[in-house]
Amino acid sequence: MCILNVKKLLFFSIIAVSLVSVSIISISAQSSYEIPSWVKGIAEFWAEGKITDAEFGEGLTFLIDNNIIKVPKIQELENKIVQLENENNELRKHVENYEDEPIQSSSITVSTNKSNYDEGETIVITGKVSTIIGETLATLQVFTYGNLVDIAQVKITENGSYSHVIVAEGPLWNEQGTYLIRASYGEGNIAESKFDYTPNPREEIPAQTCDNSYPDVCIEPYPPDLNCGDIIFTNFRVLQPDPHGFDRDKDGIGCES
Repeated sequence: MCILNVKKLLFFSIIAVSLVSVSIISISAQSSYEIPSWVKGIAEFWAEGKITDAEFGEGLTFLIDNNIIKVPKIQELENKIVQLENENNELRKHVENYEDEPIQSSSITVSTNKSNYDEGETIVITGKVSTIIGETLATLQVFTYGNLVDIAQVKITENGSYSHVIVAEGPLWNEQGTYLIRASYGEGNIAESKFDYTPNPREEIPAQTCDNSYPDVCIEPYPPDLNCGDIIFTNFRVLQPDPHGFDRDKDGIGCES
């Protein structure tokens, strides 16, 4: 057995024996930062080079993963991440389900000056917070079927009110239907409102057709029969069958000047 494996076996043996001797007492840094002597001994092995950094790290990871040594800040962050993920999932489901009633909160309100808007109209958003939180800004988001259309942060006035103006136009405002405005302020203070939106009808541009006999310019197919005086092109390449007869001398060039 190599020296490295012997040291590793000795290292984890010390941990195992030490765990039994202390009846697997959890060390909570939140209430006490006293470290048992057997842990200090392992650290001393590492400091003296008797075990490697990797072995020492494996040992600490083992202790933390098995809740033998608890690190409150890490656990607190993990719990917060789980909480935020759950809240985001619930909000995402709510945004995507337009049959749900808007979220209402006693801490913040939000409303629009109309319930229906056409493209190009101005949407006036107003609301109020019950308690002002320092310089905290209110966040306004506009969604359509789960897609974010607009976002802004607005100041709260001294009396707790706020307002914001949005012009309903732009590349993201292309869906007809119900839109959702969500106002959030501080932690967990959310209110929503809905409105209907109708984009202007888009004019369809007819596809331009070009005769294949004139590959370098775009000339309408026959009929009608066109003459050189009817078009703006000169000295362009002509392929047969040349339905308009632009290449009179059959040299492959049409409407020669």
